[in-house]
Amino acid sequence: MPQIIRQGVAAKWRSERLQQARKSLHDKLRVFKGASAHQRRMYADLRKTIVFGKKFLSTFPEIEVRGKKRKKFALFLSRTDWESPVSIALNVQDVPKGSNLPGAWHPRLMQSKLAEAGLEFDKNSVIMTLQGRQLTEREQKAKPLLDLFKNCSGKSWADFLVERVEEHARQLGFKQCKIREPSTLVFYQTPVVSKPGSSRRPATDGEKLKIRQQMHKLYDGTALSHHYRKEGEFWVKDL
Repeated sequence: MPQIIRQGVAAKWRSERLQQARKSLHDKLRVFKGASAHQRRMYADLRKTIVFGKKFLSTFPEIEVRGKKRKKFALFLSRTDWESPVSIALNVQDVPKGSNLPGAWHPRLMQSKLAEAGLEFDKNSVIMTLQGRQLTEREQKAKPLLDLFKNCSGKSWADFLVERVEEHARQLGFKQCKIREPSTLVFYQTPVVSKPGSSRRPATDGEKLKIRQQMHKLYDGTALSHHYRKEGEFWVKDL
C-alpha cells in the first residue's frame, strides 16, 4: 500500500487558501445577514467558524497519498458553495510522464476536487458535512478515481476525511466531532439533479427518495462505523 505522506503546505499556498476561505466566509455573512430563519442560522454558524475555526484551518496539514498510474491524491483546505463555505477537500492530480517535478503536490499541475468534508465550528466541536456527489457525466469519470483512492489508502474517501479531521481536532484540544444529520440539510429537503448538458432542476418524487436514501447511507453509515452516537440534529463522538 502506498505510503501516506504528511507535509506542511508551503507558506505561500497555505496563505492563498486561507485568504480564499476567509473571503468565502465573509461573502456568505454579507448575504445571510438579515435574511430567512435558515440563513440567519447559517449566519450565526459562520461567525462561530471564523472565531473558533481559525487555528484548525490555519494548521491543518496537507496530507498526500501516493496513487497509481501517475496519480497523486491530497487533502487540503478548500472553499465550497455548499452550506459550509470552507472544507477539507480530497483532490487528485495527474503527474505527466517523464516529469522532473518533485514528489510533493505541485500547484501548477492540473487538479480536480473529488470529494470534501464541509466544516463548521463551535467552541468545543468540529462539525462536518460530508459532500457526496451525484453521478453526473463529470462524476462518472470521478468514481473510478475514488475507487483508485480507496485501493491506495485502504479506506473510502468519507472514512479517510473523517479520521483526518478527528485526528487534527483531537490534537488541538476540541472535545467533540459532529456529523450533521442529513435531514437537516437544505439539499436533503429540496434536492436538485443535473444531467449531462443540462442545468440543475428540482428532483422528481422518485429522485428525491433515491437521493435521500443515498445521503442516509453515506452519513449514517459513516457515523456508525466511527462510533458516533445520535444526539438531536447531529451524530456526535467524544474525542
